[in-house]
Amino acid sequence: MKATTHAELYRPFRGQLRRSPSTALVLARSGIRTAYRSKWPLLLFAVPLIQTIVRCFIVYFAFSLKDSGLGADLGVGGKVASAALLQAFSNVEQQIVALLTITQFFTMIVLAWYGAGLIADDRRLKAHLLYFARPVTKSGYILGKLLVVGFYGSLAIVLPATVVIVVAVFSSPDWAFVQERGSKILMVELYALLWVFIHALGILAISSLTKRKIYALVAAVGFFVLTNAVAAFLSEALDDSRWWMMSMFGNFGALANEWLGMREREFNWPVEYTYFVLVGVALAFTAILYRQVGRMEREA
Repeated sequence: MKATTHAELYRPFRGQLRRSPSTALVLARSGIRTAYRSKWPLLLFAVPLIQTIVRCFIVYFAFSLKDSGLGADLGVGGKVASAALLQAFSNVEQQIVALLTITQFFTMIVLAWYGAGLIADDRRLKAHLLYFARPVTKSGYILGKLLVVGFYGSLAIVLPATVVIVVAVFSSPDWAFVQERGSKILMVELYALLWVFIHALGILAISSLTKRKIYALVAAVGFFVLTNAVAAFLSEALDDSRWWMMSMFGNFGALANEWLGMREREFNWPVEYTYFVLVGVALAFTAILYRQVGRMEREA
């Protein structure tokens, strides 16, 4: 029997093959959607939201009053007082640092809540056996989880700082804020992103060490809060601010002094020490993550 071919059934493919999405992005989208299903944790964003609104109103009215010439009819003393008041209110970096100072604990809770269970729950539910049975690398897995906690953390820090900057840009007369303080905009964004990155990395590292979200949640909050409390106690008891280097809040306070020009608290060490501490902490957290995720990969 002679074989025949129906050529009319075989048409050439004229489309384009779509590249498969990045593993990290797939894990990130899935993690963000899963976390968003529970709505009540969104209440954790209440304090950052309120503080953002307050700081935006302060900056907006300060620039508006400065543009209208407040204090012109108050005499010399009134002019000096109003000028000092407006200078304090329209200092956008000071408003942002005050925003971060007030909301940092709530931001820590946000990061811990959304990040503590990302790896711990995978270990408890054995979900990593499915992940690593597929072509998922350790780096892709870690990056995907980091993007999830970074997304929600950025909503509590990066977004508020950005909103205050935008209000300052459009409220300042003749774009004065961009012309005079434009170099600080990038530093504020970099500061906020670095804050999220270091703390998110630490929370994921702690999450990888346990199989229960509640344990990881308590350990993550306890680690950052306890180190801050010990640093504050030792710096006061021994009258040496260098003890603040053992606290992430202290190191980021020193970073705010250097990058944003704030001097609310003096830290008696070169800023290079802070760079070394942050790099060392980031490397330690990364090493823990790769070690623990490597074990999960071998189990699969």
